[in-house]
Amino acid sequence: MKTQLYPLIFAVVFASFVTTVSGQPTRSVPANSFSASRNIAILVGVGQYADPRWDKLTSPTKEMDILKKKLVADWNFSPKNVFVRKDVTSRYFMAFMDSLSNAVTPSDNVLLYFSLHGSVQNGNSFYFHFQNSMVDDETTWTPAWLLVNKIKETIKSDKLLMLTDACFSGSLIELVRQRGRPVNVESVEIFKKYPSAEIITAGDSFSPVPDESQFFAALIQTLDNWEHRDLPAGRLKDEIFDVMAIRRSSSRPLYGFLPMIHVPQGGSFVLEKRTGRINPTPDVPVPPPYEPEPVDPPLPAAAEVVLSKGVLFHNIRTTNRNEEFEISATGQITVGQYLREVTPDGRAKGLFGFSIADYNIVPSINHAGLMFRVSGSDPWKFCGSNCIVKFIKPGLHRLELRVNDNNEGDNSGSFKISIRKK
Repeated sequence: MKTQLYPLIFAVVFASFVTTVSGQPTRSVPANSFSASRNIAILVGVGQYADPRWDKLTSPTKEMDILKKKLVADWNFSPKNVFVRKDVTSRYFMAFMDSLSNAVTPSDNVLLYFSLHGSVQNGNSFYFHFQNSMVDDETTWTPAWLLVNKIKETIKSDKLLMLTDACFSGSLIELVRQRGRPVNVESVEIFKKYPSAEIITAGDSFSPVPDESQFFAALIQTLDNWEHRDLPAGRLKDEIFDVMAIRRSSSRPLYGFLPMIHVPQGGSFVLEKRTGRINPTPDVPVPPPYEPEPVDPPLPAAAEVVLSKGVLFHNIRTTNRNEEFEISATGQITVGQYLREVTPDGRAKGLFGFSIADYNIVPSINHAGLMFRVSGSDPWKFCGSNCIVKFIKPGLHRLELRVNDNNEGDNSGSFKISIRKK
């Protein structure tokens, strides 16, 4: 079983193909309408660990080879654009991602797949375990939020699909479960227009997965048996769900969105099956296989960031207990034709004193006000134009910032935010 310390084996797939959604197919897009974007896959499998206390995994590296062959043979991937990395350290992988930051473009479709050990601590903190991870040393573990943030920083694709073949990975879904919609020419063209970041998990928050993954087997069967040109993300999840149910799997896949990557705007991801020819696709430069120096780069004590929509992540490293950071914010965001411009302090009431709490993520905080929290499990707190954040323990922390508005589609403008150590 790919589990240890409540293991969470991530077979994460980040895919950005062309958009759509899922459901029963009605008619296929014509074969000559392939997009000009590149399909890029980054497949990572770790089964051998420096620490012998980890259970040896035999399937991850095999799965990488199987998936590469399938993508190249049937799903319009050039073999030169499928990168397989086996038994890599966390530092190598982070450096590998950095080297792709100038190679991947918004029009590219990127699939990222991990299969390795994982664990969950304190009920809500997820960690990936690369080859250098030690069972009893948390400083060698890679927090899931840190990995997702690295992908957001380096992979500039507008179309992302993340498949997680992981124990308890259903907890990663923030906005959950929409069944697929029909696949037709109109929906394919509509969903190509907008960025999207979707996620399919192998199970819910309580489901472990074995070394030989039933989710992976159902994925391959779906890719083998799909008869139509377009396979949207939601429909992919439905097909995997049906296969696992027939096989009486103990877990069931879930589907949702990753607003920390792209705020849902109506876009979706579509995987395109080859219909006899492959699009000419330029090659992505392969980064050099090097190992960075084992020194953590210092994080700056001050930073200037800009927030418009979605969740903004900022990493802070502290060395002492009870360190404090000051957040100052300026600027304006237009939140609709009636409320107009709003400062980081937000608005308590709407026009004529009417309540606008229904439009808030947190009803008790001013509408469109600046909020923060220290981790994904902490409640959102009001910051406004100025606030103080205290970190009780030393270490690496994730600060999240967001505008208190549950419908950001018509927003414009931004807040300029300064984060400084006191």
